[in-house]
Amino acid sequence: MKYQKICKAWVALSVPLLELSWTKVLRVLDDSNIVGLISMDDSGSKGQKKLTWIWNVQGTGADADESTQAALHIEWCKARACAHRWQEECLLLAEEMCCVLAFFLWQAQDWRRTACKHESQMLTSLETIEAIAAADISAKNIIRVGKIAYAHLQANLCEKMKHCCKKEWVGSLFKTTTYGGYGCYSNGCAPLVMYIA
Repeated sequence: MKYQKICKAWVALSVPLLELSWTKVLRVLDDSNIVGLISMDDSGSKGQKKLTWIWNVQGTGADADESTQAALHIEWCKARACAHRWQEECLLLAEEMCCVLAFFLWQAQDWRRTACKHESQMLTSLETIEAIAAADISAKNIIRVGKIAYAHLQANLCEKMKHCCKKEWVGSLFKTTTYGGYGCYSNGCAPLVMYIA
């Protein structure tokens, strides 16, 4: 390339003349530096892309031509939109975490209500013979006690799952809803998890 030939000549001339100030602005051009703004879209993670040095030299700032400036504006808008999408994903994730905790709380309370319903249930038998009626009530009581125990077991399991999730997510929830000490909730409302006991 023409630039590479000129650069080699500058390097050869600058050493004997002790003139190296040009190296602060212009550098040796490698093949990896020759990429356009659009060609960067296919490689690497979107949040990790960096412009090569050729996009940061004179001619890309205030004195850049309109097409270069427009291309840089487009890339900036794409990066900003990507950042906003990530912020929205983080807020959705935090809200989903809150919903999971609320669901476990509701489910534990529902199992407790089921246990109370079975505990208050009056056992009766349709049998007319007293011995058979007593055996029928005894069998129904065994089933009732089993249902009560199962409901309490499920309620405890839901409470443990809620506690485990809350314990695991306490740091993550803060990180997903704040950035650099600033809250992501524009309306000032804290996530639901803050209110769940």
